[in-house]
Amino acid sequence: MLASILLFTYDHERYIERALRSALSQDYRPLEILIWNNNSTDKTDSIIKDILLEKPNDVSVNYHLSDQNYFPGFHPINTMMRTAKGRYLVMMSGDDASTPNRVSETVQAFKETGAGALSTSSITIDEDDNEIEVYHHIDTKPEYKKMFSVWDFVNAGGSPACSGPGLAWHRQVLSRFGALRDGPRNADFMIPFRGAMVGGNTFIKKPLVYRRTHPSNFDLKLLREMEVDEEKKILYTERSISNITANWVAIRADVARFGDLYPSKIDTDTLLGEIDKRIGGLVDRWVRVRHKMMMEGVGII
Repeated sequence: MLASILLFTYDHERYIERALRSALSQDYRPLEILIWNNNSTDKTDSIIKDILLEKPNDVSVNYHLSDQNYFPGFHPINTMMRTAKGRYLVMMSGDDASTPNRVSETVQAFKETGAGALSTSSITIDEDDNEIEVYHHIDTKPEYKKMFSVWDFVNAGGSPACSGPGLAWHRQVLSRFGALRDGPRNADFMIPFRGAMVGGNTFIKKPLVYRRTHPSNFDLKLLREMEVDEEKKILYTERSISNITANWVAIRADVARFGDLYPSKIDTDTLLGEIDKRIGGLVDRWVRVRHKMMMEGVGII
């Protein structure tokens, strides 16, 4: 069955060569690669075009150079999902890389477990490709743990199995739920939940992804700023709670709209009640943070 790699990149001139070559070097066939360049301002475009001159003849590549930057927003991933023809969709970032067997191991795991979404262990690397550590999102024994359900997701406050760098999902996630709705929500939260609804989440305890940390990484920059700037720490906390709340509101809409797909498997009313508890707790936290912002004159007009 065809697998599709969805590679998203923006201003990754220093890292895109390794990322793209690792995609082209996958040992799985049939394979297609979709690349979204989010209007990079550096040499990312020319590097991609040079590498694609050497692509294998048996790998289909669809490269799109966007005429605008869509960050933040789901337009790039939605477009790639709709364009992709594969049964299995594998996410990649232009500053990360994958081992040659990542797609083949991923497809095997989907076939063996029936999961709707899954993730893998990763190797953390720095900006110079030095390996720092092996990271396991969860401790799984045996190699493929039992399926994690939507109840596991809600009880844990997110997917116990799926993290961003090694994320992959079955095409049913798109065909049953449609596109991701734009807003301050995270694809690596929404897709695993939808995958749990479709067939569950699972995890491959093998380091199949190289996850890069580097100075221009958005989250790392925020963390460094928060260490020295209390005002930015408060603002980041407020934004983070708002974003997480939006995630839960979005998956609540998914449950309410598509609960009839699983009438014999999911108690929709109970699930919605548990999600509402999560949302209520987040709103309480948000109110407390907003009160602190008001008392300290931070970000309040």
